[in-house]
Amino acid sequence: MMLLALGLALTDTRLGDRQAQPPPWLGPTQSLAGPADASLQRLSVHAPHDGDGDDDGGDDDDEKTHCDTAENNDDDSDIPRTVDELRACIDEVMSYHNLPGVGLALVEAGRVSWVGGVGLADRARKRPVTADTVFRVASISKTVIALALMTLVEDGRVRLDTRVRDLAPEIAGQNRWAERDPITVAHLLEHSAGYDDMRFNELFIDPDDPDDDSNGDPNDDPSGDNDTLRAKPAPLADVLARNPRTRTSRWRPGSRFAYSNPGYTEIAYLIEKLTGEPFEDYVARRVLRPMGMPSASFARSPALTARLAQGYGARNRPLTYRDIHHRPAGALLASPADIAQLVVLMLGRGQAQPAPGGDPSRLAAEVVSGAAIARMERSRTRPEPLLTTAYGLGVTGDASLPVFTRGHGGGLPGFVSEYRYASDYQLGYVLLFNSTSPDLAAAGNHIRALVSAYLLRDIEVPAPPEVEVPPERLRQHLGFYELTNPRHQLSGFIERVQWSAEVVATQSGIALKFGNGARVGLIPTAPDRFRFRGFSTASVAFATRPDGRRVMQLDDLSYQAGDAAWGPLKVRALYGAYSLLSMSAYWNLLWIPSWLYLLIRLRQRVPLPPSAHPALASLSFFAMIKLFLLGLEWDVLGHVNAVSVGFLVLSVVFPLLSAVALVRTLRALRPDAQMAFSFYEQLAEVSGALFSLYQRGWRSMLYDIATCAACVMMSIYLFIHGIIGFATWSW
Repeated sequence: MMLLALGLALTDTRLGDRQAQPPPWLGPTQSLAGPADASLQRLSVHAPHDGDGDDDGGDDDDEKTHCDTAENNDDDSDIPRTVDELRACIDEVMSYHNLPGVGLALVEAGRVSWVGGVGLADRARKRPVTADTVFRVASISKTVIALALMTLVEDGRVRLDTRVRDLAPEIAGQNRWAERDPITVAHLLEHSAGYDDMRFNELFIDPDDPDDDSNGDPNDDPSGDNDTLRAKPAPLADVLARNPRTRTSRWRPGSRFAYSNPGYTEIAYLIEKLTGEPFEDYVARRVLRPMGMPSASFARSPALTARLAQGYGARNRPLTYRDIHHRPAGALLASPADIAQLVVLMLGRGQAQPAPGGDPSRLAAEVVSGAAIARMERSRTRPEPLLTTAYGLGVTGDASLPVFTRGHGGGLPGFVSEYRYASDYQLGYVLLFNSTSPDLAAAGNHIRALVSAYLLRDIEVPAPPEVEVPPERLRQHLGFYELTNPRHQLSGFIERVQWSAEVVATQSGIALKFGNGARVGLIPTAPDRFRFRGFSTASVAFATRPDGRRVMQLDDLSYQAGDAAWGPLKVRALYGAYSLLSMSAYWNLLWIPSWLYLLIRLRQRVPLPPSAHPALASLSFFAMIKLFLLGLEWDVLGHVNAVSVGFLVLSVVFPLLSAVALVRTLRALRPDAQMAFSFYEQLAEVSGALFSLYQRGWRSMLYDIATCAACVMMSIYLFIHGIIGFATWSW
């Protein structure tokens, strides 16, 4: 739904994994995205969405392959049992969805058991994906940055509870609660400082903009092509100075989660200030090389570029490599073999292990301690109810597989990445895709399920927890819940509507019903904790605050109980308004060519049909959103140009046309507003079929009034939230 573009585009085209943003049931991120959406994205494919939320689930995709997984088939005869079978299954899924390639690593018994690839790294050159193919792993970078910071913690050079303002007042974010709740190092690592995520002028570096300091000095580029390689990127202080408004706490630090890439740039700045060396050099010296990833790097070199996979977008369109401003949050370049070493380190509780055929003498016995890894896997800055899936220090939990895993993921245009590990079973995997095609959502879920089934092929996995909860206790959780931690303040008003949730009663218990209509059953694992069908542990928790307000936690999404009457009514009203605008916009396809035909045939001034004005207002609404989407795709909203100015103009035109449409429609209700009889005679002579455009029955009049009211309501709603007359370049 294009109404969601203003919110989803902001949350889905950035740097990250899953995040405290509404779950994008629409597909994979193309960004440095963030964490509570991944399990729900998978839930959309695997969990029940029926009226009661109690069936066995299943795949919403119509994909038919001979490969299957344990969760889809009681007979495990089709589960891949060898690497060759697994690769064949993955290749079949990739071919079905017409995806280019994927880098894959498998970790069993704490060691890399296989690493390689399936498909092509570059379709034009027919270059296959191998263990050493380089990918943009995007927000997996955050785990590496967190590991680097933990080395400084263990060296005694910084504490996680140290106030950022005490370490680097020159880059500290704005926090009106600083006296009692200062922003600490841990807040930045756990995304609990309350920051916004990146704004329009912080996304990708424009190589053609001489005023973009992030381009560095072209004279320092050994290739002579500053658009291809940047040997001297901008200082992190300059990157943070591009838009300091991003780093303003929207709520008390530590009270809620909100995925924010700039927070990790602050962490990298602290690393540089504490060590006196560029963060890239320190990370390579203390983390990457000791871990067995000597060629992985935050800096793009000619050697890495030669091994880099080509990224593809929708319709397999090759995408141009675009450098990002917030390098620490997502610029890491690494191969499947490299990220496999990260999985091994996490399973080894900080102990590095040599890669297959590697030299153990080149590895550090311990990169960080087991206690440091344990701290990275937990959130300790936020209040209860916290779930095991909560984001820690560059690591997040995932309950959507048969066994509970931790890890991180990421996305940038043309690349989607993920690593996961299950400490209890000493296994893990790496998936690196060179595509952000919309088909990757279903394909990625199928592939990760195949990989999981293969890794667990000989393991007896216990049934996930389930307990009996008295009906009266379940009824305490019923009600309407509003999202309280949108990723972006700008799009928060849309996120709160789209991802509002009702807890409703079903025949067998309770279910979550989202604003977009999806209903998913909840299975209790404790009186106040619930999991989704097919998930390994709880993803939903309820609690009551000291002030009596009921709250709900869905992974890292925070909710609070809202008005049981007004909340659902507001959601339904906005969805109804959107539906009316959609139908009215399509009406332009009929009346505009018909009106032009009449204008030519009658050779006189022809009045617009009565429904034309609300249809034009609706068209301007969707044109405004389409222009916004194009601006995001082309990364031009942070500057004054035709697209950003066009969006501003349309954001003003829409309410003006809405007002005109309402006035004209109400005037048309007057008895003296009927057109002259002579015009009807001429119209009937030209074409009887077009006569219906000007007929005014009570149904058409009621429809026009409702559409005008929807346009006016949407205009007021957008005005209240600062979208009308919004200059994107000043945000």
